[in-house]
Amino acid sequence: MGMKPKSTILLTAMAMMLEGGTTRTAWRQELIETEDERKVRLFKAEQERYKKQGLSLFFYGENRLWALNRKSADRKAFKRGWIS
Repeated sequence: MGMKPKSTILLTAMAMMLEGGTTRTAWRQELIETEDERKVRLFKAEQERYKKQGLSLFFYGENRLWALNRKSADRKAFKRGWIS
């Protein structure tokens, strides 16, 4: 395969602009996620992974942890120094 002539490339770019296509730079800007979106996405992935393992989410003040039951959650929280 040879190189495409410049006119073909220009015509393709013009057609994309006329039909409302985005440029490569604008397309990349759409793909960049904000920090908040990233945190939400990662929390949902974490939640799904731990739910499949049969774990539950427990809260200790502002801290949280995943454990099989309340007894093991209390033990983990004690080891981390969240409860006394």
